[in-house]
Formats: sequence, structure tokens, C-alpha cells
Amino acid sequence: MRNAPLFSLSPKLIGMVGATVLLHLAGIAVGWALRRGNVWLPRVAGAAVVALGAALLVQAA
Repeated sequence: MRNAPLFSLSPKLIGMVGATVLLHLAGIAVGWALRRGNVWLPRVAGAAVVALGAALLVQAA
């Protein structure tokens, strides 16, 4: 019997990690672009992201 690898990287896991990295990079780019505008715009956008995340967590519970 062959020994199983310590862990296997499935395409689904690679896709999830890749999507997470891309979403974080997109968020950083948007935040960087919003910095040059109104001072309150990045804060409002951040609050909207927090509200969306909280809503998703409440739905998952």
C-alpha cells in the first residue's frame, strides 16, 4: 500500500486560496484609489464591508 501524501492540494482548495488573494488585492487597490479622494469615502466603504461581513456571519449562524 502506498503512503498517502501529508496533504493534497485539490483544485478546489487552490481556487479558494486564489480567489481570496485576488479579492484582497482588489480591496487593497480600491482602498488605495479611494485614499486620494474625500477623507470619509474610504471609511464609509470600510464600514460597508464590515456590515456585509456581519450580515453574512449572522446568516451562517
